[in-house]
Parts: sequence; structure tokens; C-alpha cells
Amino acid sequence: MGWLTEKNIIWEIKKGSILLGCLIVPVFLPFGIWYMGKQAKMTKMMEGLRGVGILFGLNLLNWIVIGIMIKASIGFNDNFHMILSMLLFGSFLFYSVILLGANTREFLQREHLKEFMELDWEEYDYVALIRSKEIREVTTLLDFVEELKRWDIAILDEKVSSQIVDLVALLTKINSLKEGQTALFIERHVFSLTSLLRQFHQVELSKLEGNSIRRVKEKLRQTLDIALSAIRQEVLDEMKQQNRVAEVEADVYLASLRNDGLL
Repeated sequence: MGWLTEKNIIWEIKKGSILLGCLIVPVFLPFGIWYMGKQAKMTKMMEGLRGVGILFGLNLLNWIVIGIMIKASIGFNDNFHMILSMLLFGSFLFYSVILLGANTREFLQREHLKEFMELDWEEYDYVALIRSKEIREVTTLLDFVEELKRWDIAILDEKVSSQIVDLVALLTKINSLKEGQTALFIERHVFSLTSLLRQFHQVELSKLEGNSIRRVKEKLRQTLDIALSAIRQEVLDEMKQQNRVAEVEADVYLASLRNDGLL
């Protein structure tokens, strides 16, 4: 999982390399804003490009006026025009950098969405769409077990990693007990467990410390413990049910043998 999307960090760096280049070479900032808007169909970036164009035009007009005054040697005030030039160019850079930086997360998220859907010039709820996609892709418990193994690699916390190992063992067991009839179980647990693990991973990625962060982490751990207890109970109930069914079947079989005079 990356810093800004559900893709990995290497993917984010590759996708954002053009934007980073524009920040390093400010003259390319308008191109970076245009690229973000066009590539990810971001209306706000195309609208912001107009503001960049206006500031660029004012800069250009200011230098044209300075050139005319120098050539005509009339009314040229060095200090005033230099300060004005610095203010205009500074405004151009500041606005462009803020526009680019503030929308980088959305740009990367929309680039991710493009991998499985056709984008239009409208707003999207990235988290909701990704969760919906993940739920559609998890059609069996074994699919979810594989996803849990990926979370185990991504999450560094030892307690949560141990919880994930327990989850994998329980899900593998219930999958063998139910023999593929797990649609209800998937509907009941997969979305919530994925959400909890994603939230914990995002907290880890933030690198933030403090009492509030520790409380959030502990709350998520406790919620995972509750989920584990519920799933463990579900496994026990399923095993008891199967034992009862086995006993009934055995009794029926013995009764059948007695009726046939074989016992």
C-alpha cells in the first residue's frame, strides 16, 4: 500500500515523477497542471489552469511594459517595477505549486481508478469505489485468505500481524467446514475486516506519534480481537452443527439396519 493510494509506493513514484519534475523546474508548472487535468480528467485542474494563464499573462505584460519604458527612457522606476515583477512571478509560482500539490492525491487516485473503470469529468469517491471493487473480487474465502497474507506483509505491528495469522487459520478452517458455501460469511465479515486493516495500515504510514494515535491503534486492535472471537465462535458452532448432523445420520443408519433385520 502506498502513501496516497491503495497501489504500492513504487507505482505512486512512477505516476508522480512528471509532477515532481515540474516542481523541480518551475517553468514547467503550467504543463504539469495541464497534464494532471487532461490525464485524469480533473475539471478543477483545467479551471485552475486559467488562473495560471492569467498570472503568466500579467507577468508577460509587466515585462513588456518595462521593456517599452527602458527603450523610451521614460518614467521607469527600477524599484517599483522590480518589486512588481517579483510579486507577480512569486504569485505565479505560489499558485501553481499549491494547485499542483493540493491535487496530487486525487490525481494518483484517479489514475488508479482508470485501471478498472472509464473516467469522466466528474468527482469520484475513491475509497468507496476501491472497497466495492475489492468486495466484487473476493468471491471465495481463499481469495480473502490471500488478501490477508498481503496485509500481513504490509502491516508492521506484531499484534495485528498475529491477529491476521489467526484469521487466516480460522478462515481456512471454516472454508473446509462449509465446503465453498461461504457467501454469507464473506458478506458478513470481508468488508469490515478489510476496512479495519486498511485503517491500521494508513495510521502506520502516517508515521505520527502521540496519545491519540496510540488510542486509535489500540481501538483497531481491540476491534480485530472482537472480530476474531466472533469468527472463532462461528467456527465452533459450525463444528458442533456438523457433529450433530453426523450423530443423526449415524442413528438413522443404525435404525435402518435394525429395520432390515441386520442388527
